[in-house]
Amino acid sequence: MSISINTNIASLNSQGNLSKSQAALATSLQRLSSGLRINSAKDDAAGMAISARFTSQINGNIQAARNANDGISLAQTAEGGLATAGDLLQRVRELAVQSANGSNSASDRKSIQNEVSALSSELDRVANTTQFNGQNVLDGSLTNTQFQVGANANQTISVGIASAKAADLGNNTLESSNANGAFSSQAITGAANAVAVQTLTIKSGSGASTTVAVAAGDSAKAIAANTNALSSHSGVTAHASTVATIASIGSGAVQFQLRGSNSLANDTNSQPVTISAAVVNGDLSALAQAVNAQTGSTNITASIKTSAAGAKELQLNESAGNDIQIQDVGTSAGLVTATVRGADTTAAIGNT
Repeated sequence: MSISINTNIASLNSQGNLSKSQAALATSLQRLSSGLRINSAKDDAAGMAISARFTSQINGNIQAARNANDGISLAQTAEGGLATAGDLLQRVRELAVQSANGSNSASDRKSIQNEVSALSSELDRVANTTQFNGQNVLDGSLTNTQFQVGANANQTISVGIASAKAADLGNNTLESSNANGAFSSQAITGAANAVAVQTLTIKSGSGASTTVAVAAGDSAKAIAANTNALSSHSGVTAHASTVATIASIGSGAVQFQLRGSNSLANDTNSQPVTISAAVVNGDLSALAQAVNAQTGSTNITASIKTSAAGAKELQLNESAGNDIQIQDVGTSAGLVTATVRGADTTAAIGNT
């Protein structure tokens, strides 16, 4: 029995061509339906790799935009809290101006102070409770927070928000102390202040730090001038003023020499002015008038303040930040001692 194999070569060729046509048709239909030239690696392996990188970059940029919007929302939340804090501080300033009026009694000022204390507590509450996504934004804990605003590594923005608590707001002060605290009519010679050589570091927001060199004996005026010389870098400006308080003044004739803007640091040929007045039964008005009569020479003004204990005190203010120097104090037998605060120390002066 013979075996034969029937083969139709033409039919096989037709079937092969039909399969190729169907594959090409399927590819064309896939491209038409997806709108993409490359739907799989077999279409274009190199193009597929490039497309994957582009897709990764695009998706990263989309998420970065969402991150930036989250940062904007956080800033808007902080802005709302700061607006409330600003309203509270404006009210505190109104009360400060009101309390400075001489028509207020001690009871009036106590009531004003009670409201200021309440406003201060409310300011702390706002600072401690203003949150974004469960994170406090005004209590000083939000420092050097990184926001990823780009699709790639290190494309970040660093954000820091300073504390809005009452204790952290306001001006910074430079304090110094003097070991030689015993003043007497023979000992006061207008020695230099006790500011030591040091470096002040200024940092505004999240920017870079700026350093200000302080030389020994620098006045507040000199420190402010050095600070303002760097304000274009630090964003911080300084205003200097010097305040000293003379308290515990007994009755009697008082005489001393006073320097402010007429200090030897400003003019080596300048002379101190002599202040002379009588203090009767704790009345310091004559002494204040004597100081104010020389304001044109010293730039020092005097005002009478009442201490927390109810005692009258003479407050001296030099608005430009020059050192206030009290020299050659002479008193009658009636004035045993007085106390000077705010220069470099709290010190006693008298006719010893």
